[in-house]
Amino acid sequence: MRLRREKNYWQQDIRKREVLKGIVQGTALTGAAGYLCYGSGIGAFLFLPLTAIYLVYYRKELEKKRKREFGIQLKDMMQSVANALKLGYSVENALLQAQKDLDKLYSSQCRINRELQYMRRQLEMNVPAEQVLEGLAKRTGHEDVRAFTTVMVLARRNGGDLVEVLQNAIRQLCERMEVKKEIEVVYAAKKMEFYVMAGIPAGMIAYMKLCFPQFMEMLYGTAFGMIFMTVCLAVYVSAFLWGKRIIEIEV
Repeated sequence: MRLRREKNYWQQDIRKREVLKGIVQGTALTGAAGYLCYGSGIGAFLFLPLTAIYLVYYRKELEKKRKREFGIQLKDMMQSVANALKLGYSVENALLQAQKDLDKLYSSQCRINRELQYMRRQLEMNVPAEQVLEGLAKRTGHEDVRAFTTVMVLARRNGGDLVEVLQNAIRQLCERMEVKKEIEVVYAAKKMEFYVMAGIPAGMIAYMKLCFPQFMEMLYGTAFGMIFMTVCLAVYVSAFLWGKRIIEIEV
């Protein structure tokens, strides 16, 4: 199993059907944009190559989704490890127990189980637990993984109360995740408003083209109209990207 740290680490879990869905969505959006802006099938066809740009955005959104899912899975792993340590397990056996526990919660192909399976094989080859955890942090680059790994490694090396330290770390990480959830709930309505407002200009153009085509002829039938619509499209895309950046909050 190849679990090396790569620039596109989270893209490894993107399925083919999700890529196909993105291609369909991108083709529909770019084609519709070309048709609405230039009023012809040729305009829609010329816009189709922009699907590649949409796919870049689409893959980044999927990566963020996978990273959020992994954060939830990581919390379950940490709780399992902490419970095992509380029962007197060693760090190595606690990680092995976590793999068994999470195998019941998630499918064998989910990211956390694949990582735990890889870690189990390392532990069976007598690789130190500290090295195994540091490898996990390096591969994922996830901030919660780094925090959890740092706490566990330092506590074990310094001979502190490992169970208490891990319980405190888990509580803090869970509180952090709750804050994230609360922020997402607060901004969910604002995000919906943003997407509705972003769709209004396209809806107005489609309505005018369908119901009052004579008013749109000067935009589609002249060079000035084409230039004007191109400028409007550029302003619209810039405003959309700016607004998207504003509503995105990283905690």
